[in-house]
Amino acid sequence: MRFRKTKKSMDGSCESTVANDSSTKSLISQIEDCHKKDCILCSRETTSDGVDLARHLIKSLHDNDWESTRALVADDLVCYFHNLSHEVDYELNLNDLHEEVANIHRALPDFSLHYKSIRKHPTNSGVVIVNQVVASGTHTAAPYAFGPFEPINPTGKKVVNDPEELHILVQDGKICRLDFYPMGEYTGPAGLYTQLGGFPLL
Repeated sequence: MRFRKTKKSMDGSCESTVANDSSTKSLISQIEDCHKKDCILCSRETTSDGVDLARHLIKSLHDNDWESTRALVADDLVCYFHNLSHEVDYELNLNDLHEEVANIHRALPDFSLHYKSIRKHPTNSGVVIVNQVVASGTHTAAPYAFGPFEPINPTGKKVVNDPEELHILVQDGKICRLDFYPMGEYTGPAGLYTQLGGFPLL
């Protein structure tokens, strides 16, 4: 994992801005009604190679099915997590992603990852855009640590990240790059960690 810039740390008393946004609350309500294996929200997209890859990627991360994830992505996959200014805060390579996903599912066994829609980029045929990706879960199992930060013992707290827009670059039939753009303050693994009371780089 590589961090691009140092940020100030936040105290552990913060609450996600999701709770104050009516459109996001409506989306969260839909997500909570969604069946893990047969999601209505996740079946609205038209069929095409890039869109199908995106749909299967989200499902494999949702289900903690690394074998399926690995089959979808390139060996040199890079994930970029941006801030609200669209600067890159930190990046994960393939091994980092595997570790983070496994850690999240161990700590939050009901972890869910859902989205509103998928569409092709209007000008770049190799890019697919996943709209309003929302991660949530309840910290009831293992301690959770984001990157190099201290593990947080189980809190029993349910956390819901703010929505993100995910841009997926596909080349030669494989996903080779993920760019996560936040639509609020608490997004990505760092958003989960912060809401649980951690002190990620801000």
